[in-house]
Amino acid sequence: MHRAQQAAAGPPQHVLGGEVLGALCEFLEAAVHVVLHAREVYPKEAFERCRIYATQVHRCRHPKVSEYVGAVVHQLKVRCGGQAAALGAAAAAHWQVGALAVAAER
Repeated sequence: MHRAQQAAAGPPQHVLGGEVLGALCEFLEAAVHVVLHAREVYPKEAFERCRIYATQVHRCRHPKVSEYVGAVVHQLKVRCGGQAAALGAAAAAHWQVGALAVAAER
């Protein structure tokens, strides 16, 4: 395909449909957890420190809260036309809990 044809066709579908949308949804999920922590919606003890994209954030430990936030972001991705199954695996790959949480408690 020539450059003129590529430009007319627009960006590759994998960029719009998967990678960018997945990254945006991961960011939104992390942002919701940060807002819940900053606004003290739940007690500070309900959060753990973790990393996403090399940035330290707080994430709620309560499974129901995490499931709800994940489900809302999942529905946003579905409504935007992304492939929903990729979201969970991609998001889980970027959350790094454990070593940071242990170091924070010291």
